[in-house]
Amino acid sequence: MATVKKRKANRTILIMGEGATEKAFLKHLKNLYGQRGSGLAITIRSATGGSPEAIVRYTENIIKNHAYDRVAILMDTDVEWSKEARERAKKWNITLIGATPCIEGLLLRILGHTPPHRSEECKQVCVRIFGGDLMDEMTYSVLITTPILEKQRQHITELESLLALFT
Repeated sequence: MATVKKRKANRTILIMGEGATEKAFLKHLKNLYGQRGSGLAITIRSATGGSPEAIVRYTENIIKNHAYDRVAILMDTDVEWSKEARERAKKWNITLIGATPCIEGLLLRILGHTPPHRSEECKQVCVRIFGGDLMDEMTYSVLITTPILEKQRQHITELESLLALFT
């Protein structure tokens, strides 16, 4: 008689990035923290930009057709999140995680730098530091390692919120 292997159902998580850079960074985190056999099925998607309201609505449309246990959006804070965006996210049980002032600012903080106040300046500094395409997940593999993430998660609230999704 053949033995039947019992499979444990995975918890499903959708993490939406505002754009391509967020998606690449989130994929890097998934490569580090979302190993097979962890009991998590993590989906990373991009909203391809837009206003906070548009990103929340886009995410709503995705979760209307899929059953996720947890849903989060990583998006910049350089454009104010409206009351409507916050209320819609709350209604749909979507966790909003802000990158201040932008994803590049968060990346700089993870590396121990003080980010400039303007998003464009953060992007310029990141391009110099990473020396690669920020929309390619492999760009992060040399500088943003598990030991650095573990050290910085104690000091960066947004990073802690992100990494908590993977555990």
